[in-house]
Amino acid sequence: MTTVDHKTDSVIKIDPSELDCLRSNVLKSQIATYRCLARNLPVSDSLLNSCSYKSQLANLIQNHLQQEQSNPNGIVLTQTSKANDQNNIDTSSTFSSATDMYRWLIQSNQTNEEKTVNRTQKHPIYFNPLYNQQERDKRALNRISNRLQELEHMPANMNAELRTRALIELKSLKLLQFQKQLRSEVLNTMKKDTLIETTLNPRAYKRPKRHQLREARSTEYNERQRKLEIKQRKHAKHQEFLNAILTHARDFREYHRRYTMATMRMNKSIQAYFANNERELIKEKKRQERERLITLMNNDEEGYRKLVDEKKDARLALLLSQTDAYIDSLKQLVRQHQQANRSHARLDKTNTNKSEESRRPVVNSPSINQKSTTTTSTIDQTGNDKAIRDAVKIAATNEDDEYDAKESYYSIAHRIVEPITEQSKMLVGGQLKPYQLQGLEWLVSLYNNNLNGILADEMGLGKTIQTIALIVHLIDCKKNP
Repeated sequence: MTTVDHKTDSVIKIDPSELDCLRSNVLKSQIATYRCLARNLPVSDSLLNSCSYKSQLANLIQNHLQQEQSNPNGIVLTQTSKANDQNNIDTSSTFSSATDMYRWLIQSNQTNEEKTVNRTQKHPIYFNPLYNQQERDKRALNRISNRLQELEHMPANMNAELRTRALIELKSLKLLQFQKQLRSEVLNTMKKDTLIETTLNPRAYKRPKRHQLREARSTEYNERQRKLEIKQRKHAKHQEFLNAILTHARDFREYHRRYTMATMRMNKSIQAYFANNERELIKEKKRQERERLITLMNNDEEGYRKLVDEKKDARLALLLSQTDAYIDSLKQLVRQHQQANRSHARLDKTNTNKSEESRRPVVNSPSINQKSTTTTSTIDQTGNDKAIRDAVKIAATNEDDEYDAKESYYSIAHRIVEPITEQSKMLVGGQLKPYQLQGLEWLVSLYNNNLNGILADEMGLGKTIQTIALIVHLIDCKKNP
């Protein structure tokens, strides 16, 4: 490429290698800019200016003009094409600026490309596909070699999973040459099988097949058979599906029937278990009640209390404790009543003896007289109520030792015991039964001990005849009309 200055008749020549270098630099700048933008990195102004081919070409021409010290008023560019090179004909043009020259270059390049028949691919003036492919292959090989070195020198303390992945990647990268060889062999085989005629007209080497009526019938028959087989397969598949559904429904129903039966058996067993337990508890309660009644009938208080404690009946235990407290209070009242009666009896006896001694003549010795005088004076001094109560307390203190702490209320109240084995002879017309004799003995004990009581037998046991027997006994034996 040359530029001509008409005023000074100077020509500036530009080597095509410089243009190729300029295009390569512009392409590299564009690639660097694209990488920065893809990584969201800032792009410098110098890099943006280097991406423009127009500005770079203008700078190149300006540098040549400054070097040649040519006239800046006009630039003449002479471009020689292949046809002009053969005929030695140069076409020259004059431009007012580098931008006009660049536009003319692009238009002339497009015109030459349209005139060229054998050229199949168009490329921009700044793009060299072969060089770009070579550079790409070099970069790929460099990355592969670096990755192989990293994988071969990987540390020994890696995780097992990471080590396995790295080993797989290493072996796959080592298969690169084998992959290239295999691809080349496949491409060579395809090139041998592919010709120009077969590529342009694939049907040139095919023989057309003539269809006959027999073949049409056989084809129709085969088609019907194929459709029938497809239909049979679909029907068989559908039938298999229905059978599977029926089997599942039957299994489902059988499972729930077994589950229901098992649940019913479990419920029945649980109900029977609790019913048996309830019956056993009722039997045990009845047995304990019978034992308590037997102990009560046998007057076994300790056994009765033991049964109550075993049963752990709080209500019954409370009633027993209250009954014991009531009986204890009755015991105290009975003891006080008996002590008061004995005190009055002793006082009456003492007064009787005193009156008898006063009527007798005094024949005793002086000591005896002294004792009688002391006794008489003591009784005379105790004529008031306070002295009588003190004397009763002193007399009762000596008799309290006769009582036992475990003595029952019946034994305390019925101190005077009169056993009755037979009825009075005055009571005629029949014999009393054994339990009626026991009732008569209890009524006589009430009479002897000066107590009040109620004969609380059931109806029909002879309460009236027992009362009549008591009256007859008092008249016959006690002489109490």
